[in-house]
Amino acid sequence: MSTNFRHSSRSIQIVATANVTGGSLQIIGGLVGVAESSVLATELYTLALEGAFTGLPKKTGEAWAVGDMVYFDDATDSLTKTASTNVWVGYAAEAAALADSVGCVLLKQ
Repeated sequence: MSTNFRHSSRSIQIVATANVTGGSLQIIGGLVGVAESSVLATELYTLALEGAFTGLPKKTGEAWAVGDMVYFDDATDSLTKTASTNVWVGYAAEAAALADSVGCVLLKQ
């Protein structure tokens, strides 16, 4: 292994700028990930950058099919299929019904 290797690309360590809840979707610059644990502001936490995560907030009133592109809508603090000016986070990893308030997302690679 090279002497300049730091870590795998599956996760990174980040200092929280505010309180972070474990399992929450985090968008930091161009990075999209899920916090692996809850921490207070200024504490170090691990941001998972790969994988499928369930329980993420989904906009109600729209159904998802596996493979649908999913975006984060900052105005509603939820995930949606509407691209518009929203941030792309990945793909629906499971189907979700109109009334579902959470969904399962495979993070973009």
